[in-house]
Amino acid sequence: MLLNGRRLNYMPLILLAITDITERKRAEEELQQMADTLEEQVQQRTEEVRRLVTELTMSEQAERRRISTILHDDLQQRLYGIQYQLASLREDAQGDKQAAMRAATDAITQSVNAAIATTRSLSVDLSPPVLYDEGLAEAVHWLAAQMKQQHGLKVEVQAQTEEQMLSADLRVLLFQIVRELLFNVVKHAGVTEAVVTLARVDGSIRVEVADQGHGFDVAKSTEMELYSHGLARGRRWP
Repeated sequence: MLLNGRRLNYMPLILLAITDITERKRAEEELQQMADTLEEQVQQRTEEVRRLVTELTMSEQAERRRISTILHDDLQQRLYGIQYQLASLREDAQGDKQAAMRAATDAITQSVNAAIATTRSLSVDLSPPVLYDEGLAEAVHWLAAQMKQQHGLKVEVQAQTEEQMLSADLRVLLFQIVRELLFNVVKHAGVTEAVVTLARVDGSIRVEVADQGHGFDVAKSTEMELYSHGLARGRRWP
């Protein structure tokens, strides 16, 4: 029941009004229940999306490791074998009549050396050993060196994370995020320097990649435009 009261000006009385608001309260409660249910569903869907994204990233990384292993343990070993055979063949080629043969083996050796270097580089790029053997900070430092060597981007790394508290899947996910953001700097920012900061804030990992590029107005950009730049809304990862 809803009780309203007011004093009457023309006589010493109080006017009381009692209204039955049972239906209104019931409707408000039903709306609140619906809102709570909807919010719970949204949270569940968000958690499912987060889980799926993590699983997708880990599946991609597992495939990268598989390809990296094949390149390192199979293809590179075969190329090393060919390289050794060519070296032996060249030593066996004696005399002036064999000059053309030696030149051919030299050319093949150079090609094999280039193939070995390519497979070694590809193997490391697909699945950096430092990410599994060391930690996130070391992996990001390695990534900074790669960005400098391959793209001319100087990356300063400021790491303040507690490595022992990071699980393997989270370490891989954060590394992938940092790499993609640095690629965005190379492609879109038009600068030659960037700063990567890794820190713990209120029990969560905070990853920040900053640069002094020309940028764009995020507030005026649609979600699709953000994704076209390789960007997405921020998220706290406990």
